[in-house]
Amino acid sequence: QDDGAILARISRPTPIEDGPEAGLERIAAMVQEAINGAGRPLAALAGIGVGCTGPLDIERGLIMEPWTMPGWNEVPIVEALADGAARAASCWRFSGGRA
Repeated sequence: QDDGAILARISRPTPIEDGPEAGLERIAAMVQEAINGAGRPLAALAGIGVGCTGPLDIERGLIMEPWTMPGWNEVPIVEALADGAARAASCWRFSGGRA
């Protein structure tokens, strides 16, 4: 048991100029990299944290056009990452834990 220890940390700038879709793909890839680096199956992890600049719509899981991210209005980051986590869990399950 890790008692809340951080098992992996990934930090990279988000390529804002490439737009929200490319940014979400990069963030999802970083989450996958952190999952792989944790050395545990996804189901064994207590949580995955992602830092986002605001403003955020917490109830809807959206990035709401922060002044530092022009064009990133109503970006569904929670939905995108949940879809990525579901794919990671499926990959882990079907690869016999070698994702």
